[in-house]
Amino acid sequence: ECDTCGASDFRGHHCQRNIAPHVSHSVVAAASMFVALLAALVVSLDGPRLVVGYTFRSPGGSEGGMLVDGARVSAVIIEPRSMVTLPVVIMNLHKRLPDLKVYLFHGGNKEYVKTQPDIKALADKGILAYRAIDESFLSKGQFEYPSGYNKFLVSPQLWESFQESHVLIFQCDTWVCPS
Repeated sequence: ECDTCGASDFRGHHCQRNIAPHVSHSVVAAASMFVALLAALVVSLDGPRLVVGYTFRSPGGSEGGMLVDGARVSAVIIEPRSMVTLPVVIMNLHKRLPDLKVYLFHGGNKEYVKTQPDIKALADKGILAYRAIDESFLSKGQFEYPSGYNKFLVSPQLWESFQESHVLIFQCDTWVCPS
């Protein structure tokens, strides 16, 4: 089934919201993993900055967490769709940046994210925290792209959901490379 429009027949199907023809989810997942580059938006009280190739480090001690410029950092993914790449991307981020706390904002995909084995394992260990996206930002459990996503990015609900002063926002096409 198409994640965008719900169509079940992909032969020659072009979603009205997507110019590209639909292909199998496994092809999309594989292509996303090979072509995605890490470009992270670190947001702080000083405003957003684009950070590419930044060095994150563990602070040591009992507090744990990840530091950038001496400030605590968390990772945030906002994904109301049941994307096949979601667990792969989250596991990759955790493998490369294991001290980062991950916040997963979900919508109509609540059952998927709470039962998907890899995501659930991270949540059970306290590494990942679930956060529900308020229904006022969604239509039938999904964002109206791009306006719904953009409105959520500037909402108090998002920014009051975590304690860290810096946030690494990533999406389902993010891949964190070693070194």
